[in-house]
Parts: sequence; structure tokens; C-alpha cells
Amino acid sequence: MEANKSEYPHQVEEAGDSDDIELLKTRISSHPLYGRLVQNHLNCLKEGYSWALTKLKEAMEEPQPETIAFINGMHSQLRDVAGASLLP
Repeated sequence: MEANKSEYPHQVEEAGDSDDIELLKTRISSHPLYGRLVQNHLNCLKEGYSWALTKLKEAMEEPQPETIAFINGMHSQLRDVAGASLLP
């Protein structure tokens, strides 16, 4: 089955297309502001990554007090059921 360019535009390249793409990449990367663009893009990714890690940390720490309270409550109930002398 032959791939149609409109169905898979990133998979089918003609010889002229790849030359045009390489020329465009060269022109973009040689632009005087290209370095600033890349640096700003990386800074945006870092801020986004930092934000995601902060949110993950908050989400991981949030249930801990509830878990500790549950465990303490269960320990207290077990102590009451088994008798204070059996558990420390």
C-alpha cells in the first residue's frame, strides 16, 4: 500500500523537500537571535519543570498527616482492644 503524503506528511519526503528543510534549518540556526531564542525556550521549560516538581511535592506531602493520624488512631484502637500492657 502506497503512503499518501496528505495522510503521513512527516513520513513521506521528496528529495527537494529534504533539501528545503535543511536550508531552512540552516537559515534559522544562523540567525543572530537564535541563541537567545533557544535560551529563552530552555528557561521556559525549566520554569515549567520546576512548577511541576513543586506541585508533585505538595501532592506527595499532603496525605502524610492524614496517614499518620490514621495510623495513630489504629494504634490507639489496637491498644484499647489488646490491653495497654501488650503494646508499648
